[in-house]
Amino acid sequence: MHFLRTPGQKAGLVEKARNWLASPYNTRLEWVYRDIKPVLLVEKMLADADGAPPADLKIHCVYGEPAFMMAIPQVENADGTAFSNMKTYFYLDADWKALETDSAYCSPLTPPEKPPELDQVLYLCRELTRDFDYIRLDLYIHKGQVYFGELTNFTDAAKRPPHNLDRKAFQKYLQLRDERIAQARARYRAAGAKGK
Repeated sequence: MHFLRTPGQKAGLVEKARNWLASPYNTRLEWVYRDIKPVLLVEKMLADADGAPPADLKIHCVYGEPAFMMAIPQVENADGTAFSNMKTYFYLDADWKALETDSAYCSPLTPPEKPPELDQVLYLCRELTRDFDYIRLDLYIHKGQVYFGELTNFTDAAKRPPHNLDRKAFQKYLQLRDERIAQARARYRAAGAKGK
């Protein structure tokens, strides 16, 4: 993500954008993007009174249920880039309680206060991700409004080593998958019995 602050930054950003459009996007790890034609999406910047971008909330979802969340306060570099301080993740559950993790990216600091929009965040999470066995939903909270960021299967560009919360999320996935399979089998048996 890049922020355009002054007209003088435009030329450099335009050149960088040309390079993005001319280069394939991480086809080795994020292979599903390889056949998608690159485009640029320019959005109005969400910023507070000091010009700082909103915090990023990344929710790891299994069959529509949040397995864990990552709250990431944004840090902006002098060149207008964000997401630079990747050591500031706060791992949280759906009640906004801090989770213990062996991740190298976990911040030792106190997590931000629980946002009043959390219920809306969790509602959107369940509505937007219930058709996926696993997906990560990214949202932003800005001035009381919740904004959609993205849905992705490739957290941290598929480069981050797994940690204990990933393993717990996988166990949750196995549990919910088995429950869904059992329910489907029961429906098929019931339908078969009616057809006799």
